[in-house]
Amino acid sequence: MSKTLVLTDPHLFHQLVSELRGFATIEEHNAWFVDVFCSHVTKRDTTFWLGDLTVGGGKATESALSLVETLPGRKVFIAGNHDVEVNPHSGKAVNRIARWSRAFDLVASQYTERINGRYVNYSHFPYTPNEHDFARDGSGDRFAPYRIPDTGR
Repeated sequence: MSKTLVLTDPHLFHQLVSELRGFATIEEHNAWFVDVFCSHVTKRDTTFWLGDLTVGGGKATESALSLVETLPGRKVFIAGNHDVEVNPHSGKAVNRIARWSRAFDLVASQYTERINGRYVNYSHFPYTPNEHDFARDGSGDRFAPYRIPDTGR
């Protein structure tokens, strides 16, 4: 029997997040992530990754994608605020989507599916912004274009 699992903000190969999560090194954090992932996910399972694979940047992103390729299961990636190079709202995505598609079965900005008669929305961004989402220059919600509207479904 297959399962669907959801994870968010793995921030692989990210020094600050590794430290904030109590790991001495990036390698320890990544090893812990792989261990937990592989203890819950089989090749028949589907995982939804809700953004922030890493903090971005060439070497960290390439290392994270290479690691993801080794993990079991079907993998769906929903871009977050740190995934600018692959977010469909970004002009950069056209240059990088092929690489990300080798690691993930689907890469998107959002995804909706029906489970047991109910709609489930997958997104990195909540329906409503919080105080950290507003631009310092007063121009409003920086992530408004990425939010799924709350239709009550």
